[in-house]
Amino acid sequence: MIRPIGPRRRGANPAGPRVARPRGTMAEAFNQTQLPAAKVERYAALAEEVAAVLEGERNFTARLATVAAMLAQAFEHYFWAGFYLVDPAKADELVVGPYQGTLGCLRIALGRGRQACVNAAA
Repeated sequence: MIRPIGPRRRGANPAGPRVARPRGTMAEAFNQTQLPAAKVERYAALAEEVAAVLEGERNFTARLATVAAMLAQAFEHYFWAGFYLVDPAKADELVVGPYQGTLGCLRIALGRGRQACVNAAA
């Protein structure tokens, strides 16, 4: 099913509102996607786009890298978007995963510091 999901952000679309692409289409199409400006609608539209792009992809790293890239593009004011994962060999540490942005810490000890990622992991 194809349905309109809102106006384009950069310039007017002469064909009318942007139409959601069918699931399983190429991720590169997201580069031209214009998300709504309002926060709630933007998150909802982004969630739909992420689900469409990831459909059928089973590789965990590819999925995380794609989500990080889509978040960074959707929220241009973020200087870092990505994932820290619990290290299977050291359950008391987070290790940096796929991300977009400035250089992050490679490892962060759980229970120490006041980083947002440590707080979220707790």
